[in-house]
Amino acid sequence: MFICKGASMKTYIRCDSNFTLLYAIKFENKKHKKSYCEIESIALREMNQIEGFPKIFENGYIKGKGYVVETLIGPNLKNIISFLKRGFDIYTIAKIGIQLPNILEKLHKKGIIHCDIKPSDIGFSEFHKNNIIKDNQIYVLDFGSCRRFLYRHYKKDKEGIINDI
Repeated sequence: MFICKGASMKTYIRCDSNFTLLYAIKFENKKHKKSYCEIESIALREMNQIEGFPKIFENGYIKGKGYVVETLIGPNLKNIISFLKRGFDIYTIAKIGIQLPNILEKLHKKGIIHCDIKPSDIGFSEFHKNNIIKDNQIYVLDFGSCRRFLYRHYKKDKEGIINDI
């Protein structure tokens, strides 16, 4: 079943043979010089089993176009804002404000920068009309534009100026 289409990929839902697990399958819209699916799968493998990131199950190529199979995450922040047509309660705002920087810090500690974070790239595991994030977990999604960087350690001197270690 088709879910959505982005600039570079189409996403579908797939169920396992026991009808117990749902997957998101992303297919590239066209062949690219550097496969967005491959970039995404490299980043997700790096973040595998870390809370706040979808789990990757498989990736590869079909007729020269990349695909990736990963955990299906619930609605994204952009869709929820459109659905609610009003603001979030303070509990939800606090959960996002606490979790998102922690998730991005985990990503940065692995030497990866997302490069395209926006409301549609912040997913909820489950969301209810009363604004409660049921299992208190958000996810960072869509790593097709991410890049590696060299993580350097810094320390502050006694005047508070940051220096290389």
